Amino acid sequence: MNILVVDDQPSVLKTTAYALKSMGHQAFTAENSRQAFRILEEEPIDVMFLDVMLGREQGLDMLPELKQRDMEVSVIVFTAQASIESAVEAMRRGAYDYIQKPFVPEDIKQKLARLAQERQVRTRVRNLEGQV
Repeated sequence: MNILVVDDQPSVLKTTAYALKSMGHQAFTAENSRQAFRILEEEPIDVMFLDVMLGREQGLDMLPELKQRDMEVSVIVFTAQASIESAVEAMRRGAYDYIQKPFVPEDIKQKLARLAQERQVRTRVRNLEGQV
């Protein structure tokens, strides 16, 4: 999968990209929404890991814009300040899933495996609907 990691902390970008590459994925990184949207327009991104806080920006503010631009990307939100409220807000705005920092590569692997499985089921359903 092509995965974009959006976080304002260079260490998070570097370690997450490294983990994704070691799992066989193509990883792209962005420090803010402007960089992220540029990559989204240039590359076929399947999944985006998006930090809630991007310096002075709110990462969650990107979610409605993704929908408005009709960009087909599954967003997994992550944050160090996890709360039930922020998780609910992320899902309400269209996030696929939510993960708390710090996370380990196994957390990422599980989220991506579940996402791949769900996409496979949706593809099968579409194919079956096309046959009917």
